Amino acid sequence: MKLSVLYGKITLIPVFGIAICCYGLLSYALLYPSTGTGTIDRTLYGSLEKTDIFFLLIIMQILNCFFIISTPQLYRYFTDVMLSTLLILFSIVIVLQALRPTPILYSLINANICTGIMVFFMTIWLKTRTRLSYFFPAALFAVFGFYALVILKILYFSGKTQHNGIFFFHDITRLSIIFDNPNHLGNMLAFGVVSCFASVTLTSKRRVTILLWSILSLLMLGLIQTYSRGAWFGCVVGIFTAVVYLKKYLQRSKLYISLAILLAITMLSFLAAPGGHTTVFSRAACALPSSDAAVGHRLEVWKSAVKMIRDHLSIGVGVGQFGEELDKGYKPASLVNLKYASAMNNYLTLAAEAGLPTALFYILCLVLVCTLASKRLPKEGFGAGINIGMLCGVYSMLIFAYTTYSLGRVYAIILVWSVLGYLVAERVSHE
Repeated sequence: MKLSVLYGKITLIPVFGIAICCYGLLSYALLYPSTGTGTIDRTLYGSLEKTDIFFLLIIMQILNCFFIISTPQLYRYFTDVMLSTLLILFSIVIVLQALRPTPILYSLINANICTGIMVFFMTIWLKTRTRLSYFFPAALFAVFGFYALVILKILYFSGKTQHNGIFFFHDITRLSIIFDNPNHLGNMLAFGVVSCFASVTLTSKRRVTILLWSILSLLMLGLIQTYSRGAWFGCVVGIFTAVVYLKKYLQRSKLYISLAILLAITMLSFLAAPGGHTTVFSRAACALPSSDAAVGHRLEVWKSAVKMIRDHLSIGVGVGQFGEELDKGYKPASLVNLKYASAMNNYLTLAAEAGLPTALFYILCLVLVCTLASKRLPKEGFGAGINIGMLCGVYSMLIFAYTTYSLGRVYAIILVWSVLGYLVAERVSHE
């Protein structure tokens, strides 16, 4: 008995540090999304050898499988040791990197998938070891509320001037706020709209209902003003999957009322968008290659990526080397004057750079974790709405990744894997 008490005290020592690290990473990723492209700090990002990401993905697959087949108690012991060791190693690596930068240390701390693994397990560990798990969804809603206020300020109180990267010009004026690209803002807003919708349908508190519908309205207005068709499509898929889950929790009449309110908000947002509803409809209508050059160029890049995958099937051309390899002979004549660092598709980019086996491993990891998360949703109440919203928000981001390179961005890596970790830990934290 004394040994178990001592063990409990020892394992709770790093809780405070891990909590700060986990929520600090989440806040950094969501409030400063343009600082880095796939890493915590751009200055720490180094070139990865093509085998590094493959090796890390295999480790991730093994860890996920180990977690699925293990018992909750065994998992707790495993993560106690793993996370404590991981934090110590990361601290040592960062100190050494600051004193004397070397390529080996770059590859240790800057692999995107390594960040995902760390955040995934830290989130699970926090929820199984503490009673502070409600801070996670609260932090997300606080960020969405911040986005909503910024959108309101920019669209209606800042005039039409461009400042601090607030507006992004690409044929039409598109909202980007603190992101460096309106497509990535749209990706985040789609996540927020889906999360708010599922959450508000299962709450019985009037103040919470009014607050969530208000946030959702502003997020929808901002989502439309990004003119990101990929984000729009991801949002539609997220809402559809949320409705499928919510059917088990709600009477049809209440679900239909919520959908009617969402539709009304969407139509009013179309009409209230400063860019004009005619621009919105024309943007949505020109999704064919014959009517939109950008769509045609994207299809050409996809075809080039498929050829690249076919020629480098096993290990790819090297992480971060897609753009250079494209210029060496895969770029069609129509794209000669254009520069592409990715295939404008997360999964094709991964397959081209790290090989088809790596891409399949990555997709398998996502499928396994999403399946596990969907089986661990709460049975009832507001918590079920929050969890359904976050899971379907992740679905919207995974769909969006088919239209651009987004899952390698720092905000997406940390958001997706921390949300999945939070959801996977739902049942374990109560066992």
